Amino acid sequence: MSKYYRITKLKPFFIIAIFSLLMLLPQIYQHSVIIGGDAIFHMNRFYDAAMQIKTGHYNYFLSNFGFQQSARIVNALYSPVIAYIAGLILLIANSWLKFELITSFFIFIISGLSMYLLATKIHLSKTYALIISLLYITTTSVSWWSVSQSFTSWGSAIMPLLLLCGIKMISNKKHPINVLFLALITSLLIQTHILSSLIGVSALIPFVVAGFIQSNIKKAL
Repeated sequence: MSKYYRITKLKPFFIIAIFSLLMLLPQIYQHSVIIGGDAIFHMNRFYDAAMQIKTGHYNYFLSNFGFQQSARIVNALYSPVIAYIAGLILLIANSWLKFELITSFFIFIISGLSMYLLATKIHLSKTYALIISLLYITTTSVSWWSVSQSFTSWGSAIMPLLLLCGIKMISNKKHPINVLFLALITSLLIQTHILSSLIGVSALIPFVVAGFIQSNIKKAL
């Protein structure tokens, strides 16, 4: 019974993973790198991070490998930690095609699971929550990374987790805020995509106001 329960719990993950793989089939079939509008910019900064890791010559501020070794300050202002993670993935993948497939797969998985958690949090049935999560993967805001290398997709993948905090503010009167979770998700969103973090924090404002009005522990909140 417990084994069946574990399989049932993991079923949405497997479905989201299979669907994410199906989304990548055209690129796998064509076996070609997609060069979108933001590709060159991100390729340069990820290559710089990858070479820093490979050579051991770290420079948080200056781009000494990418951007024609022009010492531009890019990664320090644009998701530095994520850039190093992407650089590590690039080193492991050892090709831009594999890098695109791996990162796109991660985005689809993260966005699908985060939306599934959000949908179940507002008491949708698991079936509807799964349908919504699959639809979310296909939206432009998420899939744009795989076809145009727009970094907005990374912010969109994490956004539902931030909205989870907003839902808790109005649904849990005794413990409306999990400070650690809210801080971690907000920090991760800021670290990933600044514009997405501004949109996300703005989206939390109505939840904060509503939660404060109905709360019996206003001072603590």
